[in-house]
Amino acid sequence: MDATIKFNQDADVVIQDTAESMPYAAKYRKDEIEYVEVLDTNRTTLHVQFDDGSVGWIKTRHVDFLVC
Repeated sequence: MDATIKFNQDADVVIQDTAESMPYAAKYRKDEIEYVEVLDTNRTTLHVQFDDGSVGWIKTRHVDFLVC
């Protein structure tokens, strides 16, 4: 599912560029917007893929979904 998300607070997001690379933390600031494909979700975490192919794990409480 494609989604537009907006960070509702400053957040650290775990990013992994490729399956072989080491994950790292990226900082997002409140009100930043990202366009992602949601790969999986549970009560606390979104597993998303970004436009550049990297994947990330975002706490659901850190974002709001925007309707476009």
